[in-house]
Amino acid sequence: MSTIVRVSDLEKEYPHFKPVESSLCRKIRDIVCKILCDFWNSAISYFRKVNNYEDCPLINGAVSELNQMRCLGILTMNACGKLLEKENDDVLYIGDGLHTNLSDFVFPKNIEQKRICIPFVLKGRIRNHVVAIYIDLTANKVEYYDPKGLTINDRNDPRLNQLLKRVWEKFGDYTLVENTQKHQYDCHNCGVYVLSYFYRRQIETPKEIFATSTDVWHARKDLILKLYYDQGM
Repeated sequence: MSTIVRVSDLEKEYPHFKPVESSLCRKIRDIVCKILCDFWNSAISYFRKVNNYEDCPLINGAVSELNQMRCLGILTMNACGKLLEKENDDVLYIGDGLHTNLSDFVFPKNIEQKRICIPFVLKGRIRNHVVAIYIDLTANKVEYYDPKGLTINDRNDPRLNQLLKRVWEKFGDYTLVENTQKHQYDCHNCGVYVLSYFYRRQIETPKEIFATSTDVWHARKDLILKLYYDQGM
C-alpha cells in the first residue's frame, strides 16, 4: 500500500523543510515565464493604434508602422534616425548596413560629430532584435542599450563583438557602459525603445536613462509628431 506524501504536510511536520529545485530547472522555468509574458504583452498590444494617421503618405510608410504598433523596419528606423541627426548638429546616425553582414561596413573617414547613434540588429531564430550602440567621443565612452536588459556577454553575438572591435580600431580605447535593466516586455517594440533611447540620450544622463521605463505608446506618438512637423504638416 503506497502512501502519498504532500509537500505541505512535510512543511508542517518539518518547518525547515524546503522542496528542492535544481538551478537548471529554475533557470528554464524563469526563461519560459519571461518568454510567455513577452508574447502575451505583444498579443494584447499588437492591434492597438496610436491615433488616426492613415491618410498621411509619409516617408515609406513610417507613420503607418508607428501607428499600427508594428515592428519597425529599417526604413522607418532610418527616417526617424535621420530626423534626429537633422535636429542635432553634433549627432551622426548610422543605420545602413548594420542589419546584414558587417564585412563591408566601415565608419566614415572624417567624422566631425561627437555623438554617434547606431541601431544594431541581432539575428534571432524567430525574429530579429534591435539594440543601441551610442558612442560619446567627448567622454571616450560606448553605451550598449538592450531594452531586454541583456548584456553583450549574454547575447554572445560575434557580429556585435566585431562592431565593437571596429569602434576601437576607429576611435581607440573607450569605457563600455551596459544596461542591465529590462524595459521591454513584448516582442515587437525594440525599435521604438532604441529610437527613444537615442532621443532621450541627448538630454539625459546614462543613469537616468537606464532607470526610466519607456512608455511605448507615447514614444510612438512622439515619433509620429516629429515626422509630421518635419514635413510641415
